[in-house]
Amino acid sequence: MIALLLAALAAPELCNGVSDDDDGQVDEGPVLVFRDADGDAAGDPGQPRQIASCAEIPAGWAPLASDCDDADPARHPLAVESCDGRDDDCDGQVDEDGCDGCVTVDASDATFQVCEDPVAWASLEEACDARGYEPGVLEGPSELGALAQVLDGAGRHWVGVHDTAPGDERDWRTWDGRPADYLPWRPDQPNTTTHGCVVIWVEGAPGYGDRDCENDAWPHVCRVACEPRVWFVDADGDGVGSTPTPPSCQPLGSRVPGDCDDNDPRVHPTATDTDGDGVDQDCDGQDAPLLPADTGTPDESVRLGLACETPGTAGLPLRWLARRSTPPVAAR
Repeated sequence: MIALLLAALAAPELCNGVSDDDDGQVDEGPVLVFRDADGDAAGDPGQPRQIASCAEIPAGWAPLASDCDDADPARHPLAVESCDGRDDDCDGQVDEDGCDGCVTVDASDATFQVCEDPVAWASLEEACDARGYEPGVLEGPSELGALAQVLDGAGRHWVGVHDTAPGDERDWRTWDGRPADYLPWRPDQPNTTTHGCVVIWVEGAPGYGDRDCENDAWPHVCRVACEPRVWFVDADGDGVGSTPTPPSCQPLGSRVPGDCDDNDPRVHPTATDTDGDGVDQDCDGQDAPLLPADTGTPDESVRLGLACETPGTAGLPLRWLARRSTPPVAAR
């Protein structure tokens, strides 16, 4: 049993029709399964559990760690990617199949949809929201460059920037009222005080231009609506991360922190600690003590009634032996 346990820790066997531990056997126990809180048959890689065999997978657990959101049964590797601003099929990409009439553009930490149905600028938020997005706002040159590759020769497209103080003052803000900090104007733009809404287009040099908010209808650019999250670097791929990353909308590791050795996939908070090997496999700050083997034969200290037990680390008993310095005195 100990040999099987160590083999599973060294290279966990999974219920996947493959000999994961390279011993020539397929799906033999013990095996790892993964918590499936949303019941979509895809498990959370950050919550593994060891069981005896693939025939004994309990309810609420799944054979493979492939779920990117174990709180949503509609998101798993067998799901069909929908146009909703989310990674439905857990492949690390958002709406990669495109929305109806739209093309997906991945740019650094952002995902855009370039949509060809013309709308008025006043309807831009509604059009993007219907696809699970928000009006597109560019935040840097890398995003401009990525969109330029798709928009080259495609004409003008609305973005989510407009002038809230038409006239000589000009106060360019995003669709939701934030100051527009990045304004990559084309060389001759903005060229009028009467046009207060912004388009992007590529004719020679990509950039912004101002257009008529009231009377123009253009295709448009949407941006994935995302609350950037902190991830944790998972260098060893065990589903538990170590060093936190800057907030990002794109996966940069694991959402589960707590790995005390991110170079060893056998070490993480849900691992089984091997007694007395000098390694803290379960990241609780200590190695489990090595208990003496039970030979089944009482030793001399037990025969004399001198073996005692006291609480030790982690609540485990420590045995100790009291030796007499003088022979016992006979009763009178």
